[in-house]
Amino acid sequence: MSPVKFTIVTVTFNASHCIERTIQSVINQTYKNKEYFIIDGGSRDDTMSIVERYRSDISCCISEPDKGIYDAMNKGIKMATGDYLIFMNADDVFADSEVLQKVSVQINDDADVVYGNWRTITEYGVFANKPGQLSALNKKFVLCHQATFVKVSLLKQVPFDLQYKYAGDYDMLSSYYLSGKRFQYVDVEIAEILINSGATYNNFEKSVKEHYKILAKRGLGSPFEMWWLITRKRVVRFMKTCLPQRISNRLFCVISKHYKVM
Repeated sequence: MSPVKFTIVTVTFNASHCIERTIQSVINQTYKNKEYFIIDGGSRDDTMSIVERYRSDISCCISEPDKGIYDAMNKGIKMATGDYLIFMNADDVFADSEVLQKVSVQINDDADVVYGNWRTITEYGVFANKPGQLSALNKKFVLCHQATFVKVSLLKQVPFDLQYKYAGDYDMLSSYYLSGKRFQYVDVEIAEILINSGATYNNFEKSVKEHYKILAKRGLGSPFEMWWLITRKRVVRFMKTCLPQRISNRLFCVISKHYKVM
């Protein structure tokens, strides 16, 4: 069997403050059988001038207006020629330079979705995360999109639904699971993500409402659950602004059920 080929897609817009770190994380992967696409939404800052420094290490880059993050991701899917695709968007990085190598030797031939562990960086510290039980995917997002590889042939058949602006990744991955696609867990720390930025973080309440819209079409979820999740997030943000850091750090760990590593 030939070595698995990975497609890495970075979707970006006005990300000059963070795009270089993401690019370096991808091109410094020791695993060679990969392709790398950058899909830019027509940035008006220095994003593309930074990208130009690395053009020799980028398989293809386009910069043009789009209809949102999932439209840009679908462009990357159409271009992909690899076996599995992972999205590593601006401000996200691989956990280390050996991630693709570690994953490549563990993938089963019949796996449609391969998922692993991740780290989150917050104002409260750095936290280690593992996926939840797949059986819970019908109600909540127990995976991390940046720590998930999806078979390219599947993505081409069922790309992102553009009616969603913030929860399209949950809609896609949960629908794969509910339709019987094969998921494989690998005990590898795949990504490091910054959670105080990005479209979902900055539009948390809209994201939650989209999530429950997806559940509603499946006859699941309730307005109370949606209200509770939004309220809990508001409490965490209140803690950050009004409580001493030592106390807010401890409460954040309890409420979020995160394991702090740094």
